[in-house]
Amino acid sequence: MRMLILICGNFVKVLSDYNDMARSEIVEKINAHLALHTPLTEECHVVYLMVEIRKMLEHSKSLKSSPMTFYCDWVVHTAKDGITDAIKLTMDEIYQSVRKQILTPVHYRGQKMPVIDFFYFRSLQTEMRDFFAAHGLDAQMVEERNWTAFTKLLVKILENQPINKPIPEVSQFIFIPAAEGCCFGRMFFSEKIGKYDYFEFGNAY
Repeated sequence: MRMLILICGNFVKVLSDYNDMARSEIVEKINAHLALHTPLTEECHVVYLMVEIRKMLEHSKSLKSSPMTFYCDWVVHTAKDGITDAIKLTMDEIYQSVRKQILTPVHYRGQKMPVIDFFYFRSLQTEMRDFFAAHGLDAQMVEERNWTAFTKLLVKILENQPINKPIPEVSQFIFIPAAEGCCFGRMFFSEKIGKYDYFEFGNAY
């Protein structure tokens, strides 16, 4: 029995050392990637970054419900069905603002819509800034002067990759193809709001 415990203990230590080494190698890869490509200029640069970050999250077995995990997964899926609590909250805020705008357009005029922060991926930016700092990653990419470049590319990657049923009131949210430097989103309702089946949003970066 003592021998078995010793062997298992050594195995756990080896596994822990392996995970630490793997994370260190990923950090080196990401920093080398960012050194060459900040600000990011190609969609493939964003995909590579998000995939490598996802590997780090898997090694650490943390942040499973975070916006960062959601976006890392969304980048490589044709549709997103697994919805985190953070995205549910975001979609609910967008839906409620749209509902108010449709039902009381005069009273809602001039108010900031939550979808604008979604178009700029603000929750992702905040979490990535903290994540980069915690893991010794070059944080220049998440600074405001470089973030818009990242945002433009991420939106293009996510076009036609819908979020399905993020909340009961919404059947789908999708980024639809738009001209360079522009972003269009469409939210489909589970039940009509007034005479509308869906609502479209637009933004120019």
